[in-house]
Formats: sequence, C-alpha cells, structure tokens
Amino acid sequence: MNIGEFLDKLNNNKIDRKEENVPLFLGVIEMLSPISKITMLNHQEKWLGEKCDFEEFIIKQNEELKKCIEIELSDFGNMVRFQFELEPLLKETEIVEMDKDKIRHGLWD
Repeated sequence: MNIGEFLDKLNNNKIDRKEENVPLFLGVIEMLSPISKITMLNHQEKWLGEKCDFEEFIIKQNEELKKCIEIELSDFGNMVRFQFELEPLLKETEIVEMDKDKIRHGLWD
C-alpha cells in the first residue's frame, strides 16, 4: 500500500486499528518527520491525561495522523523533510510495514 491509498482509506474510515494493521500504522508513523512524530506523541500524551474513551482516542489520533500526512505531502512539508535530510513524501511512496519482532520488542525509532 502507498501513502495515497492509506490516506484515502483513513479519509473514508476504511481502515481500523485491528492488530493486523498495527505494523502498517507504525510503518507510516516511522516514515514521518520528527516534527510529525512529536505531534503524534503529544496527542497520545494528551489522551493519557484526559483518560477519554479508547475508541474516541483512535478516531482523534487517525485525524491527527491524516493532518500530519497531508502536511508532509505539501510543499511546506517537503521543505521540513529536507531540513531533516528526508526524502520527499509522495502519495506514491510505498509504506514499509514495521517488522512484528521490532514491535514486540519495542525496537522502533
């Protein structure tokens, strides 16, 4: 799956957080710039502080992820990615799912 397809599925609520999709979601997050990763972590930290319903958290986190992807696909996002020496993110960029052993052992960046 590529970023454009993933974004379309997120926009149409056609992808969920079932266990089999975790490597895909983490693969997308791993592709993002450090600024987007911090944004996602801040969102999660806020949720932990609010203690809202997990389903509500997932909906809001998917919205946050969509925003991060859309920004990174923009000219501004490409400029930010360039500053971090990252390749531009394109809708055609293929997502590399995170290895399940890395997930199990917490070895991602």
